Amino acid sequence: MVAEAPAWVLEKLVKWMRAFFWAGKKDVNGGQCLVAWDTICKPTRLGGLGVKDLRLQGLALRVRWCWLRRTDPSRPWQGLPALNDTEANEVFQSLAIFRVGDGESTLFWTDRWIDGRSAGDIAPEVTALVPTRRRNSRKIRQALQEEAWLSDIVGDLSIEGWMQCTLLWEAIEGVPRDDDTCYGRRIGGLGMVCRDNPDPALPVCGEEDTVDHILSHCPYARMVWFGCLTRLGSQLQVPQENTNLERWWTEARKRLRREDRREFDTLVLLIAWTLWKQRNARVFGNLERQLSTEQTIDSVLEEFALWRAARGGEWRIMPRE
Repeated sequence: MVAEAPAWVLEKLVKWMRAFFWAGKKDVNGGQCLVAWDTICKPTRLGGLGVKDLRLQGLALRVRWCWLRRTDPSRPWQGLPALNDTEANEVFQSLAIFRVGDGESTLFWTDRWIDGRSAGDIAPEVTALVPTRRRNSRKIRQALQEEAWLSDIVGDLSIEGWMQCTLLWEAIEGVPRDDDTCYGRRIGGLGMVCRDNPDPALPVCGEEDTVDHILSHCPYARMVWFGCLTRLGSQLQVPQENTNLERWWTEARKRLRREDRREFDTLVLLIAWTLWKQRNARVFGNLERQLSTEQTIDSVLEEFALWRAARGGEWRIMPRE
């Protein structure tokens, strides 16, 4: 296995190389070194002599290890625990851009497969809550099956974290995928929800499936938002078709008293999460979990009451605008 050599080992080797180069001896003094060693190690086209810089050469070999681990499954060491080489991984990630095929060899959290970015670049707070071992082993194919990547998150997300999570969902939607693979199965949301909806009163929207469409623009989603806010006695306007959910959420919070904003945040997250699960139930053909709009509203409000009770509060009407 390729490992980073200790600094003292490299210093000792460079000292011997310099002494042999300038004097042909074991030791050499500064007066005998006519040119800086860094210059000697430059390529000949840059005015050097092409002597290998041991530290950079070692780094290059460790970066190649990262490449082989993803591209050559025939290596006998494949499957062994990978070394936690931060420097080599950072260099590799800065140089490599991934085009995903079946998702079996690309890491979901750390590789730059989302339009040249990694999940950590898009949602750093979310990624920080994923255990290191899981972050360095979760493949895309596994992660996107029934949104398994959400189960990797350990701990509570802040409001900013949830917003980052939404951005990550939307970025994943935009990644080109191969329809012949399990990874390529369309993660298309409420356009599919509308077409396969158990509620025949809803129109078929047929819009492009995006996170905003799934969570706020689709007729199904808008009816759920309207039903939840109305039954709680709130006069807040539901998200509009031309409004980004994150922007609506931020503006709506400003209209509430400071002490009521945490309760409102809880409701928004719960509605969004419930809509996402309804979308998954339709995408993956889980008929038992598919609910009509009224059933979804009832489910949200029942869960909301439990969350309130868990915090020691009382079930009360959301404040009016």
